[in-house]
Amino acid sequence: MSAKKEQGIVTVDVTTGECFATTVHTEKECLDEISRFSPREILFNPLGKREAVRGDTESLFHCPPRRKEEKFFLCREADKLITAHFQSSLMGLGLSDHASLRRALGSPISYLYDT
Repeated sequence: MSAKKEQGIVTVDVTTGECFATTVHTEKECLDEISRFSPREILFNPLGKREAVRGDTESLFHCPPRRKEEKFFLCREADKLITAHFQSSLMGLGLSDHASLRRALGSPISYLYDT
């Protein structure tokens, strides 16, 4: 992960319904953020170039990373899911200027609807 490239990370606790979102810029920040939550499942963007992080998550957290369809990581599709699910505009949610968070949030919303 490039030091300049912002990536969104979203965690969802399905037992409480809580959702947390943040951005990271390095692989270390990414792994540190994931480790705060002891995940049972991890969804990765298939377009992402983070093979090292995927391998690290599997060995560190003992859960194989899952790939979600590319379309749910695209802003257009993610934006539709987010606004429909939260019944609010992107601006109202404070996400209009955060494309990386919107891309990261679209996938778990889709995944939760599918499961």
